[in-house]
Amino acid sequence: MDSIFTNDPGAVNDLPLFNGVFSPQAYLKRQATLIMDIDPLLVKEVSTVLDQVVSAGGRVFFCGNGGSFGIAEHMVCDYAKGMRRTRVNGFDAVCLGSNGCLSSALTNDFGHDFALAAELEMYGKVGDALVAISSSGNSENILNAVKYANRSNMITFGLDGFGGGKLSSVSHHSYTSKAKTYPEVEACHQVFLDAVAFCLWGL
Repeated sequence: MDSIFTNDPGAVNDLPLFNGVFSPQAYLKRQATLIMDIDPLLVKEVSTVLDQVVSAGGRVFFCGNGGSFGIAEHMVCDYAKGMRRTRVNGFDAVCLGSNGCLSSALTNDFGHDFALAAELEMYGKVGDALVAISSSGNSENILNAVKYANRSNMITFGLDGFGGGKLSSVSHHSYTSKAKTYPEVEACHQVFLDAVAFCLWGL
């Protein structure tokens, strides 16, 4: 019996190899370069828009799959808890998919591709924002959530990698990492959103 993991798309990584051996020096240098390529003006733009959303009483939803889901949950912790120190009314942030019972019900009833969009329909409202994180930028459940948010007059932010996927073209604002490995893309997304958070502290 063939393994389910034989064609795992997560195994597609362009690693720096020399004579077939992974080079940590080359990897770390490349990661540093990718992070330095992040546009600080885009960071400020995103932080300004999120500030406007929350200041007007809106909620910011985060979503992702796998490692990107981990980043989404992490950011909700940092934005919601961290902002209490500097923002009088805090920062209303929620991670889609973090309620296991609800997620399994929505996935069972509407399919994986529409579970996040269904949850967003339950809790989202006009003027809210969605921060969608997808390394490939082509995950259907993420794209469907963004499309629902756009139709519902929410503001959408897409973070993808590998030079850009569909996510960057369907989001109102987007950041695309040029990285060609999942860990490097995820690291860039983490640093980008951390920088946005620090900018929000001062707004």
